[in-house]
Amino acid sequence: AASANGGKIAGRVLDAIDGKKISTVKAANDGYDKKGLIVTENTRFLIFKASQLVAQVPVSKGRFDFKIADGKYTCLATLPGVFAFFNMCRVAGQKLYNPIVFSPMLAPGMVRIVL
Repeated sequence: AASANGGKIAGRVLDAIDGKKISTVKAANDGYDKKGLIVTENTRFLIFKASQLVAQVPVSKGRFDFKIADGKYTCLATLPGVFAFFNMCRVAGQKLYNPIVFSPMLAPGMVRIVL
C-alpha cells in the first residue's frame, strides 16, 4: 500500500507511436490515424510485490505520482485499445521516473516495431 516512508513512483502515460502523452482529454495516434485511438477511461496502473497486489496507482490526465515503500515491484498497466504494459520497478528512497509506454493494438496481419 502507499507509504509516507521510502520513495515515489511517477511518470506519464505515453504512446509508443509518437511519444506523446495519452490521456482522456484527447484522442491519440494508433499508428493508422493521428486521432484513431479514442481514450474513454484513465489508465489502470497496478503495482504488485511478488504476486500480491499492493497498490492501484491513480492516473489522471496521463500522469501519476505515488508514494510507495522501497522495494522491488512488478508494474502492470492496462488501457482498452492498447497492449498491456509490464515492467519490473525498483524503488529505493527516491523518485523513480517510470513512464508507461503503450503500443496500440494492430489489425490482423500487421506488424509494428518500436525502437
